[in-house]
Amino acid sequence: MERGVTVGQIRESIRLCRERGIQTGMFLMWGYEGEVTMEELLRALRAGGREALEKVDGISFLLADGSLARTRPRALIPDLDALPWPDRESVDIEHYVQVWREHHGMGSVSVITARGCPYHCRWCSHATYGNTHRRRSARAVADEVEWILDRYRPDMLWMADDVFTIHPAWLLQYARELKKRGLITPFECITRADRLNTRIADTLAEMQCFRVFGKRVSENPGRNGAGRHRRPDPRVDPAVQRTRNPNGHVPHVGLRRGRACRH
Repeated sequence: MERGVTVGQIRESIRLCRERGIQTGMFLMWGYEGEVTMEELLRALRAGGREALEKVDGISFLLADGSLARTRPRALIPDLDALPWPDRESVDIEHYVQVWREHHGMGSVSVITARGCPYHCRWCSHATYGNTHRRRSARAVADEVEWILDRYRPDMLWMADDVFTIHPAWLLQYARELKKRGLITPFECITRADRLNTRIADTLAEMQCFRVFGKRVSENPGRNGAGRHRRPDPRVDPAVQRTRNPNGHVPHVGLRRGRACRH
């Protein structure tokens, strides 16, 4: 492998063999986000020299003497609205939607409205964007959804946030923005049972949410790990029942008893 090959964000599997990858001449980006790091790294490679590389936060690279250099951590991007949308036009999304339609009955496109998750669930591998929570504006998300619906005509959307209903005020604002624009399309999402109440469940139903995936705190203290998790929230069971109510609430749910989550 030639020196100068760049790989993206380090996940657990890459982190385990980081030193081995470095020996082959890779520049490894570590941290939770790679957009700004990649942009700065490309400029540094054009400029050449160790000094330029050392100014790029969030990378590891091999020095001339064989030692490993690691720059300071990359700060998380504070304004997600400033980021461009995913370059969906670089892939054949129409074919992707059609394959989903043929095999699952509904063609789907994914949307992310936020980054990060403040929870520490034991069953989750890790938070892709860190244990923080940064959210796009409701208007910005609605702009992207409107473009997707017009451009690709999917039958549904997959709202791929870690916890879609984590911020009730934002969800209500987003629902109003969609309603104002007349944007109605079925979607599915992930949440936590303790982030649902009657108003949120009703709002999801009005927005045409047809499936909710999630986890809820275990009622078995022995599964939680002594001293590591709080007791189950008493609001959890009522929230699950609300989503199962056939009279207007979300009809299909994946909220099930699982391992505990640490708040």
